[in-house]
Amino acid sequence: METKNTELASRVAKFVNRFPDEWQDYQDWLRTIVSSQSWLQERYPAGQATLIFRWRLVYFVVYVASGIFFGRLRRKFQQTVDSVATRTQYRYSLQRIATLLAVVEVTLCVSAA
Repeated sequence: METKNTELASRVAKFVNRFPDEWQDYQDWLRTIVSSQSWLQERYPAGQATLIFRWRLVYFVVYVASGIFFGRLRRKFQQTVDSVATRTQYRYSLQRIATLLAVVEVTLCVSAA
């Protein structure tokens, strides 16, 4: 049973390795979960220890995946906001230039008349 749990933990590590930047924050946590396996086996019956260990791995995967997903979503949203702000500034500049050119044109037309 312990080898299956270790294989499951290695699969989790492979999954999380797909996100190398974010993975650095969670390596110690996964090591702690894996190292607690022997302590769980000593303290609880085999079935219960396996259930607790797997629950910790599932919680770890859900927590890390949601953190990575929402972090990337936040960065994407921030990029969108930044690009909208840049477009708004560009649009404002064009409106300002168009207004100045219109004032110059009206002034020249009035002085020509």
